[in-house]
Amino acid sequence: MNRLQISENFKLDEFIDPVTYEKFGARSVMFIRKEVILAAQYIRSTTGLSITVNNWANGGAYKESGLRNFNTSTGASYSAHKFGAAADLKISDLDSFEMGEIIKKNWQELYEIGVRRIENPEATKGKNRSWLHFDSYETQTKELIIVNP
Repeated sequence: MNRLQISENFKLDEFIDPVTYEKFGARSVMFIRKEVILAAQYIRSTTGLSITVNNWANGGAYKESGLRNFNTSTGASYSAHKFGAAADLKISDLDSFEMGEIIKKNWQELYEIGVRRIENPEATKGKNRSWLHFDSYETQTKELIIVNP
């Protein structure tokens, strides 16, 4: 498989589900919003920490943490993931609360990139969350919106 580099630290397949990637290859970039890629790269560059979105291309288990195929049963029917507007970040050795703090600390810059909401880590407390959802769905405010799943 030819892996297309789309930012300093990320390849396209890290944001695309395998079904879509197999069908469209490099053209599947049209299905993921650029602000999702830019935000993940910003967090990676700012923290210096390794970030995983999808890792299926390397034999990993994550395949629906970026774009999700509309035929999947994972998540809500009209999830931001299905419109290429979301990613679930996994950052080495951090839980969802710690990742949320990184986003809050860098909120102004991330808002300028296009991040509008993060999932509330408190709403999933006790589920051993090692990932944090963010998306670029537009809102009516310029403040961080923390949504419950």
